Amino acid sequence: ERVEAAMRRYPGQVEIMEAFSRISRERAQLSQQINAINRNPNIDADSKREIIKLLRDQQNALVGVANQLYNQSVERRQ
Repeated sequence: ERVEAAMRRYPGQVEIMEAFSRISRERAQLSQQINAINRNPNIDADSKREIIKLLRDQQNALVGVANQLYNQSVERRQ
């Protein structure tokens, strides 16, 4: 009941928080993948660097999306 009231009262903020949560989960999954690759002795160092760079690029893209969402939410409140 309180959650529903908050969603009605602050629909934009709830939507942004859901997006932040989703981004955070995706970023955490990428971190887990990076850690798994680092620990895997069957992957050579060059391949590890390439794969990890791709995963970090994906993480950075997610952070960029989160920053855009935040900036948009701040602009709407002004």
